[in-house]
Amino acid sequence: MILHPKVLIISPEEQRAQFIEKHLEGTDFQVVQTPDVLSAMAMLKAEHVDIVLLDDNPREFFISDAARILKCVSPQDYLPVMCLFPKPVEASLRSEVLAAGADDYLMGDLEPIELQARLRRLLGVIALHDEFHRSKKELEDALSRELQLLRQLRSDNQQLKQRSVTDGLTSLYNHRYLMEWLKTEFKIARRYGHPISFVIADLDHFKQVNDTFGHPFGDFVLKELAVVAKSAARESDLVARYGGEEFAVVLPRSDREMARAFADRFNRAVAERCFEKGASCVDLTISVGVATYPLDAEATSPEVLVYLADQALLQAKATGRNKVVAWHELDLDLRAQVRQQLSGRTSAAASSSGGTLNSPFV
Repeated sequence: MILHPKVLIISPEEQRAQFIEKHLEGTDFQVVQTPDVLSAMAMLKAEHVDIVLLDDNPREFFISDAARILKCVSPQDYLPVMCLFPKPVEASLRSEVLAAGADDYLMGDLEPIELQARLRRLLGVIALHDEFHRSKKELEDALSRELQLLRQLRSDNQQLKQRSVTDGLTSLYNHRYLMEWLKTEFKIARRYGHPISFVIADLDHFKQVNDTFGHPFGDFVLKELAVVAKSAARESDLVARYGGEEFAVVLPRSDREMARAFADRFNRAVAERCFEKGASCVDLTISVGVATYPLDAEATSPEVLVYLADQALLQAKATGRNKVVAWHELDLDLRAQVRQQLSGRTSAAASSSGGTLNSPFV
């Protein structure tokens, strides 16, 4: 409850104002007086007032207009206004002042007990109003904190999701996401008869790079290779770090010629790039293997498509490095040996599971 609440009496007759003030003697109410609404407006802007007692003064404003003006002028969130009628008035006028925003009214002779009781009731309304606004402010603050936490949680979840599918060093997609994406694209390719190619590239003599220049420089090289691979790929291609110094690219709707063009472009870009070490440049190369579904008939699953590209990469390594080799370019005898390996693994897997399996990696 408000301590020593201040009551403003607005009355054109000083004797009337003193009469009203006398009714509040012996209470904790502080009473101030002003003769008209205009001076009351100035007072409300200059100091805090808890309740206004507005005496009817037809010579200045209609009492309903005066109540509305005081409510609008007050800088306070809530200023109770009680209208006082020296004589009983019609119900229409009483309802008019209430509609204008007045909180209460009294008519005729004032009884100190009733006046004080009504004023204390208005103080209770002020307390409820203040409590409501405090609760509202606390709720708004709590909601603001919750929204901020929710935004932070979404941001953290997005970062965690990003970390779960990307390689920490190169910021490329990781091996797990690569295989999930390849499986999806392979299903689409098989369903609609589109070609899909898989390219795997390996940095030549990477161990020598680390041994000669140190692992920090090796990490720098891997980051640069990621940039080169992304630059050579299309927006629809997925570039990933396959593992170690190996990078892989899935090329949806790409036949042999398109896959070969990308692989040559990637290989050439690495060979022409200057990997700076101090004031000198380190020349590096990559070997690349390529396989394409459905033109490579052995590629019956995404896992086998990867396996065929890896076999082509091994052939590129074995025949001099710094080159691109596609699966269909391998020697017929070598391809036959790989097919036998695939057949043997598939048969062994099928026997152990009691069924027929497409993938040699199951």
